Amino acid sequence: MKIEIAREKFLSNFEVQQALVEIQKQNRWGLSSKTRVDKFDKNIRNSHLANLERITMDLSSYLDKSFAQDARVDSFVELINFLNGFELVKVEKLQMVNLLPRSLVSVYSIIEECDSRFTEDECESMLNKIEELFPVKQEIVPDQDGDLSISRT
Repeated sequence: MKIEIAREKFLSNFEVQQALVEIQKQNRWGLSSKTRVDKFDKNIRNSHLANLERITMDLSSYLDKSFAQDARVDSFVELINFLNGFELVKVEKLQMVNLLPRSLVSVYSIIEECDSRFTEDECESMLNKIEELFPVKQEIVPDQDGDLSISRT
């Protein structure tokens, strides 16, 4: 295998997930993971695309869990436009979009020398924008001792 064009452009997890959905539609593969696993196990020898089907199915399933199911393209576009207002490197923006950090510690781990480049208020504004565009659903659930705790889904 020969790489002809190295790193032509960076893709976010959301863009990869959308590409996988298109591949699944083009090949008329079902999008339900449970039915796909059952069908895949029965028809593994019937298709020369079985490996591609399995990889796209597994990766798509993982990416579905990575971000909110109701995430929209305009939310990602709005986040990128907001992040363009800061002096971030492309890779840092990509990590912010992929990881959607929820704490200052996470922001500091993504952005190199964050404490010297940005104020705490600027970092908080990034977190607030992420929370606004990609809210985390919280539900109160009892734990093993019967105490109530907040669970993020």
